[in-house]
Amino acid sequence: NVKKQAFKQLKELGFVSIANELKWFISGLMQLWFGAAEGEEKMNMKFTPEEVTEFGKQLGDVWLADLTVDDMLARFGREEVLSHFKPVDMLPYLKPVDRLAGLEPEIIEEYLKQLKKRQR
Repeated sequence: NVKKQAFKQLKELGFVSIANELKWFISGLMQLWFGAAEGEEKMNMKFTPEEVTEFGKQLGDVWLADLTVDDMLARFGREEVLSHFKPVDMLPYLKPVDRLAGLEPEIIEEYLKQLKKRQR
């Protein structure tokens, strides 16, 4: 019954959030079912679907804590990571010269003219 309840809950979540919930649920479920070391007794405790999902999240948090930036970039790629940031949010981390890098001189000159007009 608990297993049926858990999968019913996953179905009710819908497809938008089901991927993460399913990932954590399956992670927790696998640890509970298969996590006992060889020779150890398996757990015979009763868990609610929410408890299993929470257990999976905790396992994920432990895994994420050891993840390096390089590991994350290898998994997602720089472009995908950067796509989650607005340019204005990144400006404080850029040197002024880096903010202008790649711009055509005409664009910079036009912007300077606009700034001068505003100052008058």
